[in-house]
Amino acid sequence: MSSMKNNYLIIYNLACCIGWAAVLALSQQALLASPFAISLASINKALSSIYGIPGLANTLIIVQCAAILEIVHAAMGLVRSPVIVTTLQLEVVLQRFLRSRILQTRKLSLELA
Repeated sequence: MSSMKNNYLIIYNLACCIGWAAVLALSQQALLASPFAISLASINKALSSIYGIPGLANTLIIVQCAAILEIVHAAMGLVRSPVIVTTLQLEVVLQRFLRSRILQTRKLSLELA
């Protein structure tokens, strides 16, 4: 049982790692578009343009939704994390993600108007 659990967790973590690497690779072009720009405004501009990259939003949604399994892992005892703490951490991440998606949608609707 322990080796099956360990194999599952290894595969799960590898999949998450590959997903985050894909997000990094896709977003890298936007972040490198303005090299050596150290001002906060230029960094914010580069980061806000990331969601416009084809395929990135869907990849990010999949990777972040996979984090929901962290709660399941904690609830089933597969990992030694408290369920409440895991839920709170995931809630913060999802709130930030949803807030950025809402802001992007508003920005796009204003540009189309």
